[in-house]
Amino acid sequence: MTILHADYKQADLRLIAHMSGDQELVRWLKGDPHAEVVKAIRHLNDEQLKELEKRDINEFRRSRLAAKSINFGAFYGRGAESMAPQLGLTVKEARLYLREYWKRLPVAKAWMDSRFSELLANGQEYIGPFGNKRRFPLLVSESHRWRVGTLGVNFPIMSSVNYLTTMTHIAVVKNLRAVGIQTLVYPHIHDSINVCVPEDKLQEAAQIIKDTMSQVPIDAGFDGVTWPVDVDAGTHWGSMVAVENLFESST
Repeated sequence: MTILHADYKQADLRLIAHMSGDQELVRWLKGDPHAEVVKAIRHLNDEQLKELEKRDINEFRRSRLAAKSINFGAFYGRGAESMAPQLGLTVKEARLYLREYWKRLPVAKAWMDSRFSELLANGQEYIGPFGNKRRFPLLVSESHRWRVGTLGVNFPIMSSVNYLTTMTHIAVVKNLRAVGIQTLVYPHIHDSINVCVPEDKLQEAAQIIKDTMSQVPIDAGFDGVTWPVDVDAGTHWGSMVAVENLFESST
């Protein structure tokens, strides 16, 4: 048997793009969203970004690390004070990076900032896309109000990604077994699923997993973005290889 581990690429960002309707973020997600952030915060075009990679690979990597931290943290309330130590920046530099980031995504920022107003309009509860609710009946301070506003972004995004992954996991197992592929099921984690299949069925199973995972969010109505999937395979954790590389090396 072989482990297949499949996960959505930038699932949280894709759901934010869909829910906010920010077409610039949608455009980023058609390519490399981290490269787009590097260009935004450093004021580079495509050619200048390529030149930076050739000229100073360490600075290029540091810039991409900063971009990933901003992409994965800014929407969930991480500010300059939180990001600066991790990125090796001053707080002032981190603020400038975040300012440039939000300049490029004004629609997404407006959606994020509107979440607290939605809470008040809905009787102090957030309602996720799947109808699940989170209630905040008592708001005790300004800092608490800010935190609740942040949770208004976290809650619908993280819970919906988890719902989609659960639906996907069920659909993947059904589709694999429907074509006679023996499937052992392991727990899924947020935006990734895990199964075991016979080694001689690996390539067929990987394709079924990719096709199924890409389609489930579309069928569920999250069709404002595409849902690409990475699939790794191996017999042990720690030695997993991207399926594409695995079959390239065997030909």
